[in-house]
Amino acid sequence: MRRLSWVLLAALVSVGCGDNDDDPSEAGSGGEGGGGEGGGAACEAEGDGTLDVEIVSPNDAGDVAVTSPGVADQRLDSSTSLDTPAGEYTLRASSVADYPDDERVGFVYRPEDPEQSACVADGATTEVTFNYELTPGSHKLWFTAQNGDQLVGALDGEALLESGAVTPSVAFQGSAEIINQGAIAFDGAGNLWVSANAGQITVRLVDTLGESSEAAPDRVLDVSAACAGVIPCAAGGLAFDAAGNLWVGIRDHLLRIDAADLEGSGVVEPSATITGDEIENVQALAFDGSGNLWVASAEQDAVLMYAAERLAADDGDPADVVLKALTPEPVIGPLGHPTGLAFDEQGALWVGYWGSNTIAKFEPGDLEASAELTPDVQLEVGVLALPESIAFDQQGNLWLPSQVGSAAAIVKAELVAGGNVEAGATVLTSEAFGSLIDLAFNPPPDWSPIHGPK
Repeated sequence: MRRLSWVLLAALVSVGCGDNDDDPSEAGSGGEGGGGEGGGAACEAEGDGTLDVEIVSPNDAGDVAVTSPGVADQRLDSSTSLDTPAGEYTLRASSVADYPDDERVGFVYRPEDPEQSACVADGATTEVTFNYELTPGSHKLWFTAQNGDQLVGALDGEALLESGAVTPSVAFQGSAEIINQGAIAFDGAGNLWVSANAGQITVRLVDTLGESSEAAPDRVLDVSAACAGVIPCAAGGLAFDAAGNLWVGIRDHLLRIDAADLEGSGVVEPSATITGDEIENVQALAFDGSGNLWVASAEQDAVLMYAAERLAADDGDPADVVLKALTPEPVIGPLGHPTGLAFDEQGALWVGYWGSNTIAKFEPGDLEASAELTPDVQLEVGVLALPESIAFDQQGNLWLPSQVGSAAAIVKAELVAGGNVEAGATVLTSEAFGSLIDLAFNPPPDWSPIHGPK
């Protein structure tokens, strides 16, 4: 079982030591030596005591940072009893992701009370407990569907294990103002971001993702200036970088919206805009492990790469790498209209070509320079299985929209060679799917370069 932790974005709060002569055993309310929020009494930093940290979690794991002035910091991933100098301690718990071997999507658990303080008194034991719960929206495959309901929905991880009819466990309907919902991304806190028809990006906060609702999104950002008056104009790709900035691929623009500007609704001004003749009808974005940004430029039949060091400012120069793919002999022609991008565990880039009903694999060595090449692995998924979006699960199976009303997983073992594939060791059907547009796992695989809740 593999575990990975990520830090909650929250301010650290600690209670300083007082200077009166109250009995230190009366400070706070935790254990024999006190703790919790403190009662205004002194916390004497003399002698030694014991700090018992209990982590109560569905997977018996957590992530708790323990700090105190003059004492070495410690990081705990399970319940621990610390023999430590007396004094005031600040304890901060972070979310943890868990990836059981038999699951196709992991779990994210978050602490109910992430920040606590404790006073450890000489010769006494102070107890602090952190209770973890499943983070709403995690352990799911999320999707957008352009059907009559304009649905954003999710399937629980258990529904992904075998073929059959499924029902979304969470569903959010569109509205007259929010239609043609498309690209999906999750930020580091687990909030859900979805593009919509008129240059909108909707946000549903993590606490709302546990159950279906007819409520409007919590926030709606407006990047329609890039639409230049053209409707429909939904962003084809959304992706967060390592710093929490949101990248938006919309028509012939790549926009960076700084993390600090993502807290409200309304018109947002990008801090950087990348344009160029090669960017035309962006359909997907993906970051690699080095922070380079990859772009599916559908009308150019090309996949573009912009190096990480170029992403800090406006740029109109050509892409650093331009890849175009050809079909193999005997009929050689271009693979057209790329719409899906996904990196596998080895760093290879997989591209779904909507115009060719093909998914092609670019090996890591293919990604170093511009080229027109014939990828060795080309999967023909059939005329009815359109790779509008592709996404890897934790086990390395590749998911895509299949026929109308279905989603399919190509089993990992079938990804090693080209040719016709049965587009799914697993095929899921649902009346809610309609025409699926985008797929996203929450959390992404633990090996994935996707920056999200993991």
